[in-house]
Amino acid sequence: MNKILVTGASGFIGQELIYQLLKKNFKVIGVDVKKNNFIKSKNLKNIILDLSKKKISNIKNVDVIVHLSSTVGDNFFNNDFNYYYSKDFLSLLNILQFTSENKVKNFVFASTEWVYGDNKNNDRIYEDKYLFKNTIKSFYGLSKIISENLIKTLYLNKKIINYIILRFSIVYGKRKKPGSAVEGIFSEIKNSNKITINGSKNSSRRFINVKDLCGGIVKAIKIRKPNTINLSSNQLISLKNIIDLSQKILNKKVKIHNINRNNLVIRNLDNSKAKKIMKWKPKVDIVNGLKELNNS
Repeated sequence: MNKILVTGASGFIGQELIYQLLKKNFKVIGVDVKKNNFIKSKNLKNIILDLSKKKISNIKNVDVIVHLSSTVGDNFFNNDFNYYYSKDFLSLLNILQFTSENKVKNFVFASTEWVYGDNKNNDRIYEDKYLFKNTIKSFYGLSKIISENLIKTLYLNKKIINYIILRFSIVYGKRKKPGSAVEGIFSEIKNSNKITINGSKNSSRRFINVKDLCGGIVKAIKIRKPNTINLSSNQLISLKNIIDLSQKILNKKVKIHNINRNNLVIRNLDNSKAKKIMKWKPKVDIVNGLKELNNS
């Protein structure tokens, strides 16, 4: 039985990932500043720890680390970029030191589509292209680029055995509070007669359901050669698509207030590499994903 250490274990993605790992009989160590509240298993050990302040100790024989823990989104960085950069990089440095000292076989890092900058066309974005084609305006995206490069440098200097960098498209699914445009729009339509859209309704992403994303992470832990891989769905979905589908599912029409309508951003993350290398494919399309939200 492989032993997997997951940071950010109490988060939205962390909880689903641990659930999937336990179903496959992995032994899991969950690390977070707060305890995972609902998963109970003899194969799960929880460690309450702030990685930015303290290193992991007294844990041996870890085969794989999945590093999910980070500050997500630009709002935090914009408010205090010094604090959040320091927090995230100290956490990363501490977990990488543990990886190196304990000769962990694989380090899986959660990166983001934000590293590709802001695009305004439907061109597919491949892992080895487009990077730095557009100016990175996002503090969050920049933090992930710096982290990716640190991981690669450590590998080249033989400080870590292997790495897999996964660039997530925007993730959605059932959670307590909306965390993406998919959940936000659906919730607003469900609970109100009018919604506000900030940006062009044609802005589009390959939004990915958290179940599919975590299925990809589980596949990635088995890869034994360094790689950088996009994890995205098969469909490029616009905000307009989400609005129209949500209204249809809820059998409801709402008034739409559109501000900054000329602000168009499209990120069309190609997922063919994930399909080829990991034998993975997303299963939840946007219609079924929205229906799942309606049942939450």
